[in-house]
Amino acid sequence: MFLLINFEFLSCASRAPSLIRFATEEGATQYYFPTMVWKQESGNIVAECDFTYRHQTGSDATCNISFIFEKGNEGAFPGLPASASFEAGGKQYPLRGISSLFSDGQRKTQRITSTLPGEEFLELIKNDELALNASIDGTGYRFIAPKKFFPYRDEALSSMNGQEMKQ
Repeated sequence: MFLLINFEFLSCASRAPSLIRFATEEGATQYYFPTMVWKQESGNIVAECDFTYRHQTGSDATCNISFIFEKGNEGAFPGLPASASFEAGGKQYPLRGISSLFSDGQRKTQRITSTLPGEEFLELIKNDELALNASIDGTGYRFIAPKKFFPYRDEALSSMNGQEMKQ
C-alpha cells in the first residue's frame, strides 16, 4: 500500500499540476479547479477565480472570485459586485447568491463567493472561450479565462464521462 501511494505521489510531483478531485461521503466526486487569474484586455482589475463542483444531480458549483485592483489606484479597492455572470457560446450564466467573503483595503481586494447551477456549470465549461462579466461600483468589467484553465476543464470532463460510463 505504501509503495502504491508513494509511487502515485512521486508520479504526480513530476508532471504539471492536475485537477484536484476526491470522493465525498455521498459517493459523488468533487472537483476543485484551482485559483487562476482572469485578465481584462485592458483595465485596472484582475479576477482570480476558483471553482468547486460535486458531480451529482442537483448540486451547484461554487465559484469564488477575488477582484483585485492593480497598481495605480491608490486608496481604492473594488466593492461588492452588483452582478456577475460568465459568458460562453453567446449565452450568459449569471452567478447567484453573490456575497462577500472578505474585503482587504490594504491589498485592494474584494473576495466573493457565489453559485452556479451544476447543469449550467457543465454547459459553460464545455466552451472553448469563456469570459466573466461583472458590474462593480457602477462600472462593467470583462475578464477572459486563461489558457491554463482548459486542461483542467478537459481533465474534469474526461473524468466525469468515465464515471457516467461506469454507472
